[in-house]
Amino acid sequence: MKRAIAVFAAGVLSAAMIASLAACAPEKSVAERAEEMVSERVGSLAGWEAAFSDPTQGAGDHSYTFNNANYCIESETRMTASNAAAVITRELVVAEEKVHRYQSTEMYINNMEEAASSIVRDVYYAADVSRYQYYSQGEDGSWMKSTLSRLDISLIETTAQTGGLTEYADEYDQFTWSDEKQGYCKQIELTGLLDVPFTATLTLKLQGGRIAAMIISDAVPTESDNASVSISVSVMITYGGQSVTLPSV
Repeated sequence: MKRAIAVFAAGVLSAAMIASLAACAPEKSVAERAEEMVSERVGSLAGWEAAFSDPTQGAGDHSYTFNNANYCIESETRMTASNAAAVITRELVVAEEKVHRYQSTEMYINNMEEAASSIVRDVYYAADVSRYQYYSQGEDGSWMKSTLSRLDISLIETTAQTGGLTEYADEYDQFTWSDEKQGYCKQIELTGLLDVPFTATLTLKLQGGRIAAMIISDAVPTESDNASVSISVSVMITYGGQSVTLPSV
């Protein structure tokens, strides 16, 4: 009996330790999750176009609604040029007729481990019958609320490099399936840090009939042989299961 109790206790302890380790394990980055995702195959132009529909269904300007949209757009952009580097992380959550937009931009100089400068933009919006409510933080950290007649952000923007969720709806013929990337790819031209031009591979991945990930990789500077010049972009879109809690004012 004592041995049985001991075995049971050891099992509980072992399970607790495993659960604890799992809880402490770091969450995978946007880039890791986007890379690991395997895209669904699209068999028709109609299926492709449907995958890039606007979740907000035309909300914006003076409509004062987000049409009960529920999704999250996460992105991570990394750029280097000469002795400078920039890391831009962003999260846009739309849920319950509210929006939370967080963006952090960190600049690094001469391979410094700590950012030389950091800019954080953290704001909320709420739709209300005849207006939008806008929540922003003051220098002392307190939240302030004001009203807007129209939004000053795009609710479907992913990153400056990948555009909006509807950006590629009419480019079905321009993308080809890649077994290596496990998604649909095409070559693009873009501009990185310090206006360095690049050619790169844009990979799109779909899940549940919707665009779910965007990746810019294999970027090659078109006017420089400097190996330190680079750019990479990862975007993840999650539909459903989101919530937004407005800050106290």
